[in-house]
Amino acid sequence: MRFPLAAGVAASVAMSVIGGSHTASAAPSSTDWTQWGFNAQHTGDNPAETVLARANVGHLVSAFSTRLNDTYPDPIVAGGVVYLSSSGSGHVEAINGATGAVNWRATPVCAGQQTSDPAFANGRIWIGLEDPGVAAISANGNKVICAESSLVQSPPSAGHGSVYTSDEFGGLEAYNAATGALRWSIDLPQGGPYYIGSPAVSADGSAVFIGDGTDYVDKVNAATGAVIWSRYLDACDVDNSTVAVSGSMLFVTGCGVYGLSAATGSIVWRESALTGDVSAPAVAGSLVYAAGEGATPGLAAFNASNGSLVWDDLEYQGEAPTIANGVLYVDDADYTTLGTANAYALNEIAMLNSSTGALLGVLSPPHSNDVFYGAVIPVDGRVYACTYNTHYEGGFGYPTSLRAYEPRS
Repeated sequence: MRFPLAAGVAASVAMSVIGGSHTASAAPSSTDWTQWGFNAQHTGDNPAETVLARANVGHLVSAFSTRLNDTYPDPIVAGGVVYLSSSGSGHVEAINGATGAVNWRATPVCAGQQTSDPAFANGRIWIGLEDPGVAAISANGNKVICAESSLVQSPPSAGHGSVYTSDEFGGLEAYNAATGALRWSIDLPQGGPYYIGSPAVSADGSAVFIGDGTDYVDKVNAATGAVIWSRYLDACDVDNSTVAVSGSMLFVTGCGVYGLSAATGSIVWRESALTGDVSAPAVAGSLVYAAGEGATPGLAAFNASNGSLVWDDLEYQGEAPTIANGVLYVDDADYTTLGTANAYALNEIAMLNSSTGALLGVLSPPHSNDVFYGAVIPVDGRVYACTYNTHYEGGFGYPTSLRAYEPRS
């Protein structure tokens, strides 16, 4: 989850991993990456991937490159179509995930200018709008729902028939995913205004969890909006951290990485191996991952039950990792150096063994002045990522492209 550099807002997230043995099949799986962090729990782990594997990700080749109309950080994939929303102009684009052809480009929706990253639910693409509102667009590009709301810049979350949004004034809202009707709206206990992360939904759909922008994490009843508990963590940007949910535990970052009880909010463990600007965590199986950028940059893997350090690597940092079939993907860039002479040499997508941290391969930007930008999406045998060209093209702005990679035949 990353807003455009021109807007001066950046928030990153780390995704989850799975260990064990992984064998690629001959044909791609078919699954959807419906929202930021893969699912409503924001695990960032695609468990259905069978083609991309540790044995072949070191030999990825370009499948296509499609020029986009604006800056689109984090794509989603549904039904073989890649959807992106513009954080600059409010446009939404649908790209054929196999060929790179543009299916449609929708004009700005509702009254919004900048938009959040998208989510897919009930055959619609849902986005939050900065000026204000929530919009849903059908899969053929028709504008079908415009719901009035506050300033929504965090990606919506969709699960169990509802779409959840958070706004810059400390509000949390639930909408009916079929009709767009508002189910409930609350002000979180600590008030606002502030930036807050994307809501995460428990696997059974009974609760919503959110880092609320005042260094607290809140648990909310998904049916009524009643606040169940609020837990103070620390003073290190809990507001930028989206909670990852796994079973009876929550994982969130602040001045370190935390494991919380989902039932009570009590702190089960805290690990401070990463400091500085630490990304939001994600989890799969027995491992929790987070990325640091700042005082202690790097990647680290922790034991989900007790927080003990499993492995770390100080070389890789920057954008958040994602996981599929035992491979960890990270947009490895130091975003504090963008615009400086050495920035572009540092940028690549690194692919690592999720169990050990061993490097499996890298993808370098295709052109000078290009940087990979936003989440790396491994799904259906392809890796999707956006590049952002730092060369300003007058009225056309900074060129952005959606790029797809696949294993060499």
